[in-house]
Amino acid sequence: MSPKRRTAKTAAARPTEVVPAYRWIQFLKQQDARGVALPATLLFSLLVRWCVALHSYSGFQDPPMHGDYEAQRHWMEITAHLPASE
Repeated sequence: MSPKRRTAKTAAARPTEVVPAYRWIQFLKQQDARGVALPATLLFSLLVRWCVALHSYSGFQDPPMHGDYEAQRHWMEITAHLPASE
């Protein structure tokens, strides 16, 4: 019997870099806390969302400076209608 070849499907099933979400799932499996997984994950995501919403965005109550909109429109026109060789 030949050894099993690693395909993209099996490589994706076993991540080489352990990401926090994978560690979280493994922790819940070890603790047999499957009933807590969804509420805990939702509460954590709501906490992150709330923390981000505490502060305003960087351009809050500042008018556009130096014709920003016109410059963006100009660059969009250049990138959309000029060939890549120019």
